[in-house]
Amino acid sequence: MTVTFTREFMLERMFAGDAAFDGLFYTGVTSTGIYCLPSCRARKPLAGNVVFHPCAASARAAGLRACRRCQPDAFQAGVPVEEATFTAALARVDVPGVLSVKALARELNLSGSALHRLFREQFQCSPADWLTRRRVELAAARLLTSADTAAQVAFAVGFGSLSAFGAQFRRVMHLTPQALRAAARAGTLRLTLPAAYPLELVRRDLGRDPLGVTGLVGEDAVSFAWTLPGGPQVVTVQFGGQDATVRPSRPEALSGPDWLALHALAERALGLRGLSRPVPLVPEFFDGLVWAVVGQQVTFQQACTLRRRLVDRCGLPAGNGLSAPPTAQAVAAL
Repeated sequence: MTVTFTREFMLERMFAGDAAFDGLFYTGVTSTGIYCLPSCRARKPLAGNVVFHPCAASARAAGLRACRRCQPDAFQAGVPVEEATFTAALARVDVPGVLSVKALARELNLSGSALHRLFREQFQCSPADWLTRRRVELAAARLLTSADTAAQVAFAVGFGSLSAFGAQFRRVMHLTPQALRAAARAGTLRLTLPAAYPLELVRRDLGRDPLGVTGLVGEDAVSFAWTLPGGPQVVTVQFGGQDATVRPSRPEALSGPDWLALHALAERALGLRGLSRPVPLVPEFFDGLVWAVVGQQVTFQQACTLRRRLVDRCGLPAGNGLSAPPTAQAVAAL
């Protein structure tokens, strides 16, 4: 376990007595041989006498003893989890204004090594990949909700050139910026599949519950019932060549946010979410949690039965005999 924040940032928080960082790092004082919480109200030491530790055990291993005033060993309740702290900080980052990985580290008050470690552990990608995907996602939202040209959108989200914008957009979204904007008018999304896409394996995975009430696998198409921001819809994915055509049952009812949600769901269902090889994922996050819970210590067939019962109780009818998986709110209302 290592200290996540930069020394300068931790000194600043220590001198400010910031309780928000209690448990995220510990202050060791070499002149007195004690260690404290950042919020300790005792007289602050000289900066040159301060060393930082990621946990109390590390401070004790360095030969320091616990402060009797702030009692750092007794501090347990309310310690923010590193993952939650990191993701909350990421949510506040102004991505268009962060032009490099070094700038991202400065924005988060992290060292370069800590930044790469956190991304590797929590997102299985590099900070550069994350920045690129976030820029593309912001660009996609602008393309669907504004009248700006593709060039205006590219520069507004932080891309330095149009060629880089086009290449990265196609890599992340599996279609061009112009095709995404045209999809709302045409009523369909056409995604480009990777070379050697394992279609039969993906179809087998999508049809793993033959009695499923949230999706149907046909000869050359798959139908899903998904909940979009505007409500549940049946969505058909048609395979042909190197393309997958995604058609909602009522495209006229979809707004810009609906098309973005539809794209994200299709991307996850088809295993196109930036992985090294296509691996289908449960498209809706809460439904993934449901699968994880009902699948504990039972056979797969029993897990399918339990999930179908839950869908019958509080799934959202979408048409064609299919129901969208229950939302968290629907389950909470049972």
